[in-house]
Amino acid sequence: MRKQTDRPIASLRPLLTELGLISEEDYARITGTTESTRETWRKKGRGFPAIRLGNEYYYPISQARAHVEKLLKEKQPDDFDDFL
Repeated sequence: MRKQTDRPIASLRPLLTELGLISEEDYARITGTTESTRETWRKKGRGFPAIRLGNEYYYPISQARAHVEKLLKEKQPDDFDDFL
């Protein structure tokens, strides 16, 4: 018998997208963090705000987008805005 947490994440993607959330797996790919780092961040209030549903953590897509935009901005030269 499969536990609820063994459910393939692919089957949840449409629902997560509709709710504006990403899975912890996606969050890990975006941030390049380990499970223990993410757990520490949640306990200390760092990283994206986590939403716990059942035994799983999910993260707002808007926070992931803001994080990536911040990283991109930090990597761009100051005069890059002149080209946009």
